[in-house]
Amino acid sequence: AVGQSDFYQVFSAYGPPVDMSNREGTGSSREHVYYSNGLFLDLSLNDSSQKWIVNHANIRSSEYWPPRSVKVGDPVTEMFKFFGDGYNQIGNRYYYTILSNYWEQRGIVFTVEDKKIAEIDIYNRAIPKKSAQ
Repeated sequence: AVGQSDFYQVFSAYGPPVDMSNREGTGSSREHVYYSNGLFLDLSLNDSSQKWIVNHANIRSSEYWPPRSVKVGDPVTEMFKFFGDGYNQIGNRYYYTILSNYWEQRGIVFTVEDKKIAEIDIYNRAIPKKSAQ
């Protein structure tokens, strides 16, 4: 699960990645992991646990899909059945917020082409702390 799974769980489920590239983020190390067949993961190093945590997944293949959900290639009607009408739409992208609180926001974004799901983005974002002024 995005925001909860560490990289070792992902490695156990999907095997070794095709490519890994480092990227320095603000305040923490970040890493991109590419799997073949349309799965991209963005990891960040949790400072307290020292584990690599999945904070974003981009899915472009029907080979991967969120548990108990819809997958790439499914008709958009399946998305509406499963997630309902609580979305914000911008162009051909449908944004669903799963959780939003003081310190984080989790959600899922579906890109639709020809009335079918073409891409799924699952994210977990930390909400930046306001600086004291």
